[in-house]
Amino acid sequence: MQTHAVTPSIDSDEIRVADIVAFFAETWRTIALAALMAGLLGLVYAYLAPPKYKASVSVQLGKVANADVEAPAAVLEKVLVPSFFTPETLTACGVDPVAEGLDSMAKIINPVLSRTSSLLAFSVRRTSVKEAQNCLDAVLRDIQRGQKKVAQDMVQQKQALLANLRHKADEAERVLAIYPENAKPNKWADERYSGSVVLQSMLMAKQAELSELRSQISILELALVQPQTSEAAFATPIYAPPVPVGPAKLVLVALAMLLGAALAFAICLVHRALLRASKDASSGSA
Repeated sequence: MQTHAVTPSIDSDEIRVADIVAFFAETWRTIALAALMAGLLGLVYAYLAPPKYKASVSVQLGKVANADVEAPAAVLEKVLVPSFFTPETLTACGVDPVAEGLDSMAKIINPVLSRTSSLLAFSVRRTSVKEAQNCLDAVLRDIQRGQKKVAQDMVQQKQALLANLRHKADEAERVLAIYPENAKPNKWADERYSGSVVLQSMLMAKQAELSELRSQISILELALVQPQTSEAAFATPIYAPPVPVGPAKLVLVALAMLLGAALAFAICLVHRALLRASKDASSGSA
């Protein structure tokens, strides 16, 4: 019977692990040096980069008679559109439409709609506290400008309703003023005549109507003054501590080191592959 010699097979996984270990043994110094140099560059950039100061605020949107001029979600959609803002606001927030693109405005002001109220929050990071505050002031002015026409129409409707109620109240007062004081229902003692009963009922109804009209007028008049009716405004003062929030030096250094190490690893890997390809080509030609 013929026998065949069994040769031990080399595990491909062990070969790959051995190659990886050998690769790192040859290149770890290069990778470490690249990471160190990149970290130093990141550290220099972190100290030379201008500081960033953060300002944040919540905006109470405009109201008319305690009703929102616009739905908060609709205002949020508007401020995400670059054309909503005036050129002055873009300049105040440091947006260069040519270099950065208008879509960068939303990234600068970071609008967030509150889930529990109709407040719209903004936060801005600029190179000074004053610049951050100026940006938020400009954003508020644009929101006020955008809601002004809608608010005016709503106020005119409420004023027209108020004028109609006042007219009805004047008419009711004139009807009641026709009759002398001694002819008022509380002074009547003789109710034997049906005409007097009808007139008494009419006057009582007119008095009730006048009382209801006066109540509606009073409620509507109060609703048309602050704070029930007001334009958009800051719900709280702008919060802008004089302490820089960026750049985060340690984060920048860590990212720079990571990128440097990754770049060095990729270069070494390509270099190793090129050397192997060159050796294979040389052995094949021999």
